[in-house]
Amino acid sequence: MRKRFITRLFVSVAAIFLILASIRWFAASFPDLVPAPLQRLLLKKGMPATHPASDFEKALLETFDTLEVRTPDRQERFFLEDSLKQMLVRVPRGRPIEWIVWEIGRAAKGTSYRLTDSRYDQRRDKCVIDFRSSDARRPAIRLVVSRSERFFSTTGRMAILIEDFEFQADKTTIDILSFPEPLTVSLRPSVKKSAWTAQAADQYNKEVVIQLALEPLVRSNAHASLPMIMVHHSADKIRDIVDSACDAIPNFAGFNNLLGSRALEDPRVMGIVLREIKKRHGYFIETKTARRSVVPSKVREIELPYTRVTSRVPENESARDIEEHLRHLCVVAQKKGTVLAAAQASQDLVAALDAMRDAFRQNGIRLVHVSEIVTQP
Repeated sequence: MRKRFITRLFVSVAAIFLILASIRWFAASFPDLVPAPLQRLLLKKGMPATHPASDFEKALLETFDTLEVRTPDRQERFFLEDSLKQMLVRVPRGRPIEWIVWEIGRAAKGTSYRLTDSRYDQRRDKCVIDFRSSDARRPAIRLVVSRSERFFSTTGRMAILIEDFEFQADKTTIDILSFPEPLTVSLRPSVKKSAWTAQAADQYNKEVVIQLALEPLVRSNAHASLPMIMVHHSADKIRDIVDSACDAIPNFAGFNNLLGSRALEDPRVMGIVLREIKKRHGYFIETKTARRSVVPSKVREIELPYTRVTSRVPENESARDIEEHLRHLCVVAQKKGTVLAAAQASQDLVAALDAMRDAFRQNGIRLVHVSEIVTQP
C-alpha cells in the first residue's frame, strides 16, 4: 500500500513538473498570449528572448547585416518585469555613431515602434537606444550599441584625379606611379612623352584619362598653344581633335575637360564631343563646371557614364594640410558613398596619401579608379 502511494506521488510530481515546464515554454515562446502576472511567476529575469520577432525586429536584423554586425556580436535578453527586450550589439569601427543611430532608427519606419530615447556615453563609447511600440502587447526594445574590434569593410569610395600629370625624372613622378593604391592620372595629349607616360601608368595600375582643352570665356596667353576645341569649330574639326588626342594617348579610360567655361555651355559642341567619347567607350569627368553647363543633360540623353569633381585639393598645400583635407573627404565619402578629389602632383600630396593609408582603412574608405564611381547610364 505504502509502495503504491509513493509510486503515485512520484508520478504526480513528475506530471506537475512536465506541465509547469510546458507552460513555461509556452510563456517564453508566446508572451503575447500569456497574462503579464503569470509571466512574472513563470519566467526568470533576463532569460534569453525566444518569442516571435515583430516586423521591427526583422527590420533590425536586416539593418545589422547592413552594419556588418556578425552573429557572435549580438545577444538578446528578455526582462519580463519591465516587459523589455534588450539587444547587445557590437558594430564595427569606422562610422560615426550618429550615422549608426540613424541607420538603426530607420528600421522602425512602417512598424508600430518608434525611437523614444538615445543616450551616448562618450567615455565608454557606448550608445543606448530605446524603442516603444504603440501595441501594448509588444515589449519595449533597448539596444546597447558598442564597438567591436573590427573595422567596416567599406563605408565609402574615394577616387583621386591627378591633373596635368607629366612624366618627370624625379621622385614625385616615381612615387605617384608606384603608390600601391588606385589613382587616376589626367594627361594632356600635346605634352611630350604623354604616350610613354600612359603606358607606364597602365603598368602601375593607374587609370588614364585624356585632358581635352575646351574654349573658356576668357582665353589667356598661357593656353594659346593648346589644341583647343572652339565653339566655332565644325563637327569634323572637333572630331579630328578628339581623334588626335586618342592617337597620342593609348590605354585611356575616359576624358576630362581643361578649361571650357564657354564650350561646356554650347549644346552643339558638347553633343559632338560626348558622342565621340561614347564611340570610344569612355566616360567624362567635368572638372570645372560652367554656370549653365549642358553636360549633365547631354550625358543623360546619350547615356554616357559621367561624374564631376567633388572637391579640389588646393595647390601648394603642406602635407599636413592635405591630410586634413583628405580626412574631411573621408567624412563626405561616408555620408554620400563616393567622392572625387582633384589634385596636382606634388611630393606633399604623395606624403599625405601615404600617411592616410591606415586612416582610409580604419574609416572604411576604399581608394578606387574614377571608372568605379562614375554614374552609369
